[in-house]
Amino acid sequence: IVNNMTSRSFIQQIQKFIPVLSFHSHKGQAGKLGLVGGCREYTGAPYYAAISALKIGADLSHIFCSEGAGSAIKSYSPELIVHPVMSEGSITSSSTSSSSSSSSSSHHEQDEVDAITKWFGALHCLIIGPGLGRDERMWRVVEKVMTEAKKKELPMVIDGDGINLLCKNIALIHGYKWAVLTPNVVEFKRLQDSFKSEQEKEENEKKKGKGKGGDEDKPNEKDVQELSRKLGNVTVVLKASDDVISDGSDSIARCDTTGNARRSGGQGDVLAGSIGTFLAWSREWSRDNEEEAQRVSTPFTVLAAYAGCTLSRTAGVESKHFKPFI
Repeated sequence: IVNNMTSRSFIQQIQKFIPVLSFHSHKGQAGKLGLVGGCREYTGAPYYAAISALKIGADLSHIFCSEGAGSAIKSYSPELIVHPVMSEGSITSSSTSSSSSSSSSSHHEQDEVDAITKWFGALHCLIIGPGLGRDERMWRVVEKVMTEAKKKELPMVIDGDGINLLCKNIALIHGYKWAVLTPNVVEFKRLQDSFKSEQEKEENEKKKGKGKGGDEDKPNEKDVQELSRKLGNVTVVLKASDDVISDGSDSIARCDTTGNARRSGGQGDVLAGSIGTFLAWSREWSRDNEEEAQRVSTPFTVLAAYAGCTLSRTAGVESKHFKPFI
């Protein structure tokens, strides 16, 4: 950890907002998360993110997905609350007039937005992106959902295709203090490119063509800090050999806990669910303990990100001790 921030001090701050088990608690107090993602092609990603939240300790996990993904996700676990409320692709015939088609599509898209946002009062955090895919219609719905989430100050973790969506519309998340972005190296560079001119992008492509790149071209701590500042001090988690976390301030966190050397699909989704759970806990604790929350020296988004990274890495190492079911 840079600037004299130790992992011990981080853990001590994180421990403050982890719910304490009590016989007097009721369902939902330990966290209610909503995941927006899941399409016909990608049903595993939303499952991994949502089920991870429950495994860590959240009480309820909702998934808002496309109609084509609902049945598959429901079959994975009865613990998940699945809402197949989004549609993929065009919903009108090509023979329909353009004005009529546009009006009808907009109307139905708003119905889908409403079907998701009506649950906001029952959620503590949103996870945007796992299994979302690249369907433009779903992207339009998700953009509106994110806009409404900001109005409600609902924390958000944005991962996978949620980040690709942001690359097309950075304003969606700019300056939002309760957001955490979790890009891998490729997604991180796409976010960087969102702030570059076409000329700069062309020059970068030429450098790649000449063989300039490799390790020296990989993002570093300064790059993460700079990107966060361009995003309006939104917390960014660069997933790499060591996870680098920055909210644009002078302090940068590095999670170098030993993890699993494999880079299989689903690990990023587990991380997104983990961070989402800690973010939900921190948000609710800060509301219930305003005076003490003001004395916490590290932003809650950074603490949640660090907790999620540490837990996911540790679980990855420990998993080798478990025998597979098959």
